[in-house]
Amino acid sequence: MSAREMIESRLRSIGLPNVYVEGDTFIQKWDSALKKFSNAIEKDYIDNREPRADFEKKIEILEEIENYMARHVFNKSIEGDLYALKGVVPFGSSTSGLGMKGGDLDMTICVHPPIGRKRRAEIHSKSNDILRTIFASIKNIFPNRDVREMKHISEATVPIITGYVDGIELDISISMTFLVSAQYLSSKFIDAYGKYDHRFILLAAFVKKWQKSMKTGDNEGYYNRVIPNSCSTVLLVVFFMKHYGLLPNIYSKHKDILGYDVANWKRVNQGENGSFGIPDIDVQNWKLSNKCEVSVATLFLLFIDFYAEVVDLKSHKLDISKGKALLKGRKNAKNRIYIVDVIDKWNPCRSVTEIEKYMNVLRKAKIDVREELNISVLMKKMFTYPLFEVTTPRQSRTKTVPANPLCVEYEPVIHKTTSTTVRFSEGLLASTGNTMRTTESPINGKQGAEARLKALALFRGPHHNVTAIQACDSYLDKFSISIEQDYLEKKESEREWNKKKGIIEEVNAYLKKLFRTYPIGGIKYTLKAVVPFGSSASSLATKDGDLDMLVCLHLDNFTEDEELIKKRRNEILGVIFQDIQLGKCFDLFKNRTLKDMEHIRTARVPIITGFVDGVEIDISISMDRLVPAQYLAAKFVDAYEKYNAHFIPLAAFIKKWQKSMKTDENEQYHRMVFPSSCSTVLMVVFFMKHYGLLPNVNSKHSDKLEQNSATWPMAVHGEEGSFGIPNEYVRNWKTSNSYEISVGTLFLLFVDFYTNVINVREDKLDIRTGKTVPKTRAEVEEHCVVIVDVIDTDNPAKNVSVLRDYDDHLQEARQIIIEQPNSAAEKLLKMKLNKPSWFVDRVY
Repeated sequence: MSAREMIESRLRSIGLPNVYVEGDTFIQKWDSALKKFSNAIEKDYIDNREPRADFEKKIEILEEIENYMARHVFNKSIEGDLYALKGVVPFGSSTSGLGMKGGDLDMTICVHPPIGRKRRAEIHSKSNDILRTIFASIKNIFPNRDVREMKHISEATVPIITGYVDGIELDISISMTFLVSAQYLSSKFIDAYGKYDHRFILLAAFVKKWQKSMKTGDNEGYYNRVIPNSCSTVLLVVFFMKHYGLLPNIYSKHKDILGYDVANWKRVNQGENGSFGIPDIDVQNWKLSNKCEVSVATLFLLFIDFYAEVVDLKSHKLDISKGKALLKGRKNAKNRIYIVDVIDKWNPCRSVTEIEKYMNVLRKAKIDVREELNISVLMKKMFTYPLFEVTTPRQSRTKTVPANPLCVEYEPVIHKTTSTTVRFSEGLLASTGNTMRTTESPINGKQGAEARLKALALFRGPHHNVTAIQACDSYLDKFSISIEQDYLEKKESEREWNKKKGIIEEVNAYLKKLFRTYPIGGIKYTLKAVVPFGSSASSLATKDGDLDMLVCLHLDNFTEDEELIKKRRNEILGVIFQDIQLGKCFDLFKNRTLKDMEHIRTARVPIITGFVDGVEIDISISMDRLVPAQYLAAKFVDAYEKYNAHFIPLAAFIKKWQKSMKTDENEQYHRMVFPSSCSTVLMVVFFMKHYGLLPNVNSKHSDKLEQNSATWPMAVHGEEGSFGIPNEYVRNWKTSNSYEISVGTLFLLFVDFYTNVINVREDKLDIRTGKTVPKTRAEVEEHCVVIVDVIDTDNPAKNVSVLRDYDDHLQEARQIIIEQPNSAAEKLLKMKLNKPSWFVDRVY
């Protein structure tokens, strides 16, 4: 396969971007979607690349060192040994196209006689002998320069002298190899690759900067175990681009120029630079036969996807010269990334032992690149990734409360109730049945989330500059990624939505003719609109999801008599159903494939249901004077998504988790234990409002989202999404109210919220205010969850009446997340709901 075919195939597997132009290839779709990201990557490189003057200053310093070495250091014996100076050469980013502003200067002093690399102890000792001599003369080397913080680090694996000369960070090491230093040659390879494809330099520079941004003073050791070093990162980019046919195997292609054994000291000393003189004609010919237009941002997406999903770093090693992934041998550590370099046989990536954590970082980045359309927000996200180690805590020794395996070591507090004594980690908890609830008023906003996570005891020991939210985000990193990926894989595509829109438009055109021509039951109806509602009309729509349609009618003699309304609905649906089957008045769905079509007259709300071209549809009738509440509910969902990107993936996964426990045997009991789809979304809204992650959009945007304000023209003329809430409002609110927290941490807080923070037995949820309100005595006696909806006065959660079982399943979910964070998503979807022996299904 060509490079273009391979990339096209992989992007097809990744899926479509959120915004794209119909008809383009997947490469063009993604290039278009990520155009601003590409521009930002290129601009970042141009703005931060090393100026020529800085590079020349570094070379001046290097030449001063080399001259001093030749005249004053290697002209005599060092600890009884005579050495011949072969050269002082720069290496690393500072000598290649990857050199950036403020970059350090790595140099190696190459001496003979050479020593075989297996004699490590001898090399280490002699290197320190030489460096000790140099360090003693350091002020004499730079008599006219500002020299600061110079240190001889003798105990390092590779001993060095480090410090600052005229503000430039310097690292000096010793090489005793037979041939030209491998580090020096590696920079020639970088320039050679840059010659073949400039995107290599842009991509490698951005990946390096992105990964380096995760390093802090507090996480250095952990960072080194998770993130590949600079050299390894460049090699990972090389391997990735070779895999997709964007770079040649230059080692075999130009072995006469770049081969380790032909790169002699004469060439180095004569100032051979760049790519060691690879002929331009070779480069041009290769480019012509391997051309593949793809943006650097799309390459970044493919890079993080490649090492997160395509190549298995645990079982394979990366052979750079061949550009192939080979199975690791028995001696190769499975927990280390293993790179077989072209010129250096030591694995340069051996420090990375937390492979799974690195893959999680890549998966998170992949989600951000796919989902975040605002380029400034994306760039901010890319360079503020938290990376810190969360120590797996010890098992709690408290036996009175069910053991929490992740216990923070805070001073225990004893709280006495009338029946039991509860010992716990932090805060005042009271025993209520088999749950633990806070006896004090719950704290809202970010402060509340912090307090609950500390009380849940998700980490222990000192974590400098790390909040409980950050610690929990890190601990539940893989769980968060699983939730996000599940949503991306299951979300409805543009193509599927267009198919549903076609069905709605056909129904609308048919009904216009029908109501213009025939009075039904002697009544003249006016068609206001055919609108979708439920998940299918919002961002919660999933692949293979159904299509709920509401036929909105107006009649002059409006009635609130429920029996009469039901009769009229059935009359209208009866005519529509006959036309679907027989085309009695007009044909409907004549050229479509129909299956299992049925008119259900006896339902509380009569419907026509069945499958049209494989799409499950429900058609119902609304005779409301205002825009129907069901339609407006979908607009609220989209409005909430605008304010918080985690709202939709969180609600979608909670819905899926609850639905996964439903079977044919327990269907009726499931309805009594778990909230419906609509109620679940409202409970997520209430929970996120409590923690300050969503505003009260109904009061904030009452001119757009209130039922009294939502006009028919807004619905009929295709007002999309959140009824046009201005982006400026959203940005301003986010700036002053939002805070970083992962979707995995939110799921944990959600199940904790409805078991330990609020009491749904005694309080009802007022969605409008985002606050709990005490139930009336009658409501308490109904033993159900009560939700006061913004637009629907009828309690949508009245079916949830077995609260103890609901509590138990939330508690079980919490324990799964805490005990098994890496497999939590999979385990949650395997939970069971067993119908108790006392429950008897109703026969309808």
